[in-house]
Amino acid sequence: SSKIFSIPQRQIVAIQWYLGEVNNGGHDQFYLNSTGIVWEDALNGLKLIGAREIASILTQSTQRMGGKPNKDRGQRQAQLTKLEPKFHDLDERLYSSQANIDQKMRDFIRKNRKAFYFKGDVKVYPH
Repeated sequence: SSKIFSIPQRQIVAIQWYLGEVNNGGHDQFYLNSTGIVWEDALNGLKLIGAREIASILTQSTQRMGGKPNKDRGQRQAQLTKLEPKFHDLDERLYSSQANIDQKMRDFIRKNRKAFYFKGDVKVYPH
C-alpha cells in the first residue's frame, strides 16, 4: 500500500521512474508501461525540487496525452492509440536537461529528512 510511504518519498521515486523510462525508451515507453501511473507524483515532485525545465517537458507530454493521462494502464494505452502523440522533441529536450537533477533530488531529500526516515522492520531472507 502506498500509505506507508510519505508523499516526498513517492515523488522522488516517481521522478526516478519517469527519468528511467524516458531515458530508456522515450515518453512513449513511460506512458505505455505500468510506470506511467506515476506521472502526477513525478510532476509535483519536479516542481517541488525546482526542476522547472523537466516539469515543463512532462507537462507538455501530458497535454499531448489529452491533458490527463489515465491512471489505468489499459486506458492510457488506448489514449496513446487514439491520440498518436509525437514525443521525439520532448525526449530530446529531456536528454539534455538532466545535468543537475540528481543534485536537486539529493538537496530535497536532505531538506526533508524526516519524510525519508524508515520506521519498521527490515526482513532479511537467507539466500
